[in-house]
Amino acid sequence: MVRKEITIGNTSYKTQKACMEDVRQRLDKIKITKSVLKIAPDMYEFLLLLCQRHPRQEDKLKNIIDFEIRSEPDAKGNALAINIINNDNTITEISWVKCVKGKSESSETKFSKALRECVQTQIDKYRNNLDNNDLKCFICKSSLTIQRYDIDHVVYFKKLVEDFIQMHKIVIPDEYDKNSKFRPVFRSSDRDIADMFYAYHQEHAILRPLCSPCNLKREKYKK
Repeated sequence: MVRKEITIGNTSYKTQKACMEDVRQRLDKIKITKSVLKIAPDMYEFLLLLCQRHPRQEDKLKNIIDFEIRSEPDAKGNALAINIINNDNTITEISWVKCVKGKSESSETKFSKALRECVQTQIDKYRNNLDNNDLKCFICKSSLTIQRYDIDHVVYFKKLVEDFIQMHKIVIPDEYDKNSKFRPVFRSSDRDIADMFYAYHQEHAILRPLCSPCNLKREKYKK
């Protein structure tokens, strides 16, 4: 299979990985700002071309006057993300990663992310209740007191989701809201799903602390 090059303006990339790395480096040079257009007009033009690859670009870009660069927590720490500034001073979230990929997340992916958001308080409570004076990785037993660590599901989260769907005959929603961190959350009309999964996760999830290397090395879930 021949890989299709990605072209943004006068720059071509042979792979998505190369494009993502270049976008990441460009954002790192500008850093957090409320106005890309004011401090880096060339970057504004680049981002405008990049965002035209978004599957909903017509809707996203229809009222654009500027971009802002913001910090967004991710699995590796803090990353840089972008927002669109509209002509009425409102903000439209847009994922530059989706723009690079040129496709949107599936309903299944959004559903899984929304489920994670609705049980995040349980995970935070588990983390806060750990004894930080004698905290060790569940697998390699290394000390976690001086390094970043993750809270892992012993039974894979995907497995919990699959069993939950089957048990309650869930119809996966197509539409979601976004929270303050721009993550998908259930709409009020689907609140019953969030409440059911909160209770299901509380009963069936088994959590454990893992150092990041052990978490990354864990075999991916297979049905």
